Amino acid sequence: MKEIKFRLWDKDNKKMLYGNDLQGRVFFGNDGVGTIGTSFILMQYTGLKDKNGEMIYQGDIVDFENGYSDEIIEDKGCFRLINERYMDDLSHGVVIGNKFENPELISKNN
Repeated sequence: MKEIKFRLWDKDNKKMLYGNDLQGRVFFGNDGVGTIGTSFILMQYTGLKDKNGEMIYQGDIVDFENGYSDEIIEDKGCFRLINERYMDDLSHGVVIGNKFENPELISKNN
């Protein structure tokens, strides 16, 4: 069974929040998951890990051995890389940051 986890980017404090820090900031309802207020960006764990066992979340930047890096996005209920590479490729990549804390890491190939 896929592990369901979330994290939040706090736009006001420029800080990533995980685990217990999400309490009071995330709600689960009949229409899905959302945040309390507009100062947070919600990201879901993809259920996948990189080649070092690091959990991959939406917004993460994954680096591949060929010097290519790309951002993980959610599209129509599926997680994928922005440039349409297949998710199977992620097992060969390494999470090197995320688009909020490390936007400079996204490759010029995007």
